Amino acid sequence: MKKVLLIVGAVIAVAFISVVWICKANDAENKNNPIKLGNDSSKKNAIIVYQKGRSSYADKVAQSIGEGLVKDGYNVVLNQPGDYLEKDLSKYDLILFGSPVYASQTSSQIKKYADSIVNYGDGKVICYCVGNLNDKDESKEFMDSFNGKATGAFKVVKSDFDVDKNAPINKVRSILG
Repeated sequence: MKKVLLIVGAVIAVAFISVVWICKANDAENKNNPIKLGNDSSKKNAIIVYQKGRSSYADKVAQSIGEGLVKDGYNVVLNQPGDYLEKDLSKYDLILFGSPVYASQTSSQIKKYADSIVNYGDGKVICYCVGNLNDKDESKEFMDSFNGKATGAFKVVKSDFDVDKNAPINKVRSILG
C-alpha cells in the first residue's frame, strides 16, 4: 500500500510540475528580435507583437499573418513583447497582439507591454490567441487587456491552421472589413 501511495504521489507531482512548466511559457522574458517583412515601399505599416510558445506554432501563425499582410500591401514588423519595444505605436496602421494559450491563460508579457503603450495613434488593434483546443475562445478575454483599444479578436486552433494556413490572415481581413 505504501508503494502505491508513493507512486501516486510521484505521478501527481510530475503532472503538477509539467503544468507549471507549460504555463510559464507565457511569462517568459523575450529578446529583441525584430523580423521585417515587405520591401518598405508601402505606405501602410503593421506590427505583430506575439509571445513565443513551447513549440513553433505561435511563430508560424505570426509569420503567416505577416506574409498575408505583405500581400495586402503592408510593411510588417514581427517581434516579441519586452521593454525594448517602442511605446508610441502611432506610426502603425495595424497593430496585432498574439498569445499562446496554456491552461486558459494568455501572455502576461503581452499584457505588461500593452500597459506600457502611451500612444496607439489611429492604428486598428487586433488580438489573437493560438491554442490546441477549440473548447473556449480566450481571445475575447485577451482583448479586454487593451482597455477598449482592440477592435477585434480571434482564436487560431492548431488543427484548423494545419488544414488552412490562410485561416489567420482571413480572420484579420474579416475584422478589417
